[in-house]
Amino acid sequence: MVVPGQVGALYLAEPTDEQIARLVATISEHPWCGPVFTRAGNEIDGMAPGSLGNHLVFADHARAPDVSFSFRADDGVDPFGLIGGTFYDNDRRTGLGVHGGLHPKELAALGIVAGSAFPAAGSVSTAPSGICDFAPTILHLLEIGRPNTMNGRVLHELLWDPDRANAAIRHESFEAKLGRFRQVLRRVQVGDATYVESGTAEG
Repeated sequence: MVVPGQVGALYLAEPTDEQIARLVATISEHPWCGPVFTRAGNEIDGMAPGSLGNHLVFADHARAPDVSFSFRADDGVDPFGLIGGTFYDNDRRTGLGVHGGLHPKELAALGIVAGSAFPAAGSVSTAPSGICDFAPTILHLLEIGRPNTMNGRVLHELLWDPDRANAAIRHESFEAKLGRFRQVLRRVQVGDATYVESGTAEG
């Protein structure tokens, strides 16, 4: 079964290791195939050659597909002058954004905050962050403890909390290859929080 869109979710009736490996080998030969993920074989690689572990993109849950992939993206310029294009399983016209891709332009977003809790009016923060940080930040402002199961971090850089705003930022990358197919996943860590920066594939 295939669940279409910008991310392909492939579920096998009989998901043996051999069948999953054959599926990854087959799709990675096509020019539309971007980064590919399967359940973890170790700390980096997926259990199928050429794949990365789905835990690297936080997709290692009970309903995770046997094989997931993002369609291949590129840095082409569209008719509107915007950088970044991708294969897409839909009939929408060129220029519309999609959800689920791993191109850095697809993963980039703008967040705007206002109010007395954010004293640096007009300032811009370039520290990596994500939607998962909203709830921890709001709970922090309300002085409510956050559950241990909650992801994300408090956006101290927006609160002008100088003792806690300068968390260390570390970049990391992971690579997998199979024949001519090569994929690279890039992530960034801010303190204890981890964000996906990009996923690319070639070959």
